[in-house]
Formats: sequence, C-alpha cells, structure tokens
Amino acid sequence: MQWRSATTSIFRRRKERRAFTSMELIAVLLIMAICTSLSIDTIASFDSHQRAERAARNCMAFLRYARNLAMTTGYPAEVQINTSTGTFAVYSAKDTSGITWNSSPVSQSLISNGSMSITMSTRQDLYGTTMTVAPSGTTAFVFKQTGSCGVAGTLTFSCAGVTSTLTIPAVGDPTVQ
Repeated sequence: MQWRSATTSIFRRRKERRAFTSMELIAVLLIMAICTSLSIDTIASFDSHQRAERAARNCMAFLRYARNLAMTTGYPAEVQINTSTGTFAVYSAKDTSGITWNSSPVSQSLISNGSMSITMSTRQDLYGTTMTVAPSGTTAFVFKQTGSCGVAGTLTFSCAGVTSTLTIPAVGDPTVQ
C-alpha cells in the first residue's frame, strides 16, 4: 500500500500546473514591442529608399510604351516631362509629321486612371520623389516611327537621399541605372 501512495503522489506533482508570473509575461511583451517598433522603422526606411527606383521604372515603362507606340502606329509619340509638378505623360501625334499632337494623354485601360499619365505627388508609392532632366530645359522626348528619339538625355529621380538615373538614348530602349 505504501508503494501505491508514493507513486500516486509523484503523478500528482507532475500534473500540477505551473503558470507564468506576471513579470515574465511583461518581459515577453516588452521584447515583442521593441522588435515590432524596430521592424516598422526598417520597413518605412526601405520604402522611402525604393521610391526613386520605382519612379524611374514607371517612367521607363512610359518611354518604352511611347517608343513602341510610334513604331507600331506609324505616328510619332512623345513623353512630356514636367519637373515642377512631377508629371510625365505619353501623347501621340495626330499626323505622321508630328506637327499636331493630341491634347490628352494616350488612353490605356491597364492603367488605374485610364490614361498614360502619372503625377508623382498624388501617388502614395512615389510621394516625395523629385525629378530633374538633362539636357536642361527638355520638356519632351519625341519618338519617331523608326523608334529613335529626337533628343537623348537623362532623368534623375531622387527621394530620401537616394537617386536613380534613367538614360534615354537616341536609338534603343531607355535603361535605369
């Protein structure tokens, strides 16, 4: 009988539950809060550093679209750049000579607003990005039916101290560096 009572008391001790103390719980919550705040700061910093790259890639897509539009339709196409408002948009010519241009940007159903136009200050993913153009004073890059650009140049996008440069050659596709 003694033996049974000894084993049952051992089993009872093992079944007893031990809870965490409130100090242990507070310590764990404090560590989790610190880790969360560090990760949120890192993510926010990463996002602001990616904005210049995103803006350059969006503009490069517009330039490539304008070049392909000119080659496929037989009408010149241009990308108008406005550095003061941070806007770039694709326009097509009304005639093959490129003397008259459509007054509104090219419509495109795949773009969220329905036209090939982006204003960086209204887009959350590009907000705070600035743009400069070289050669200075250039307001448009015109692509001819052959796919060549009338003016070679560069666009530099900057945000949070990070820059991304888009090179537009006279012949060929634009590239981001």
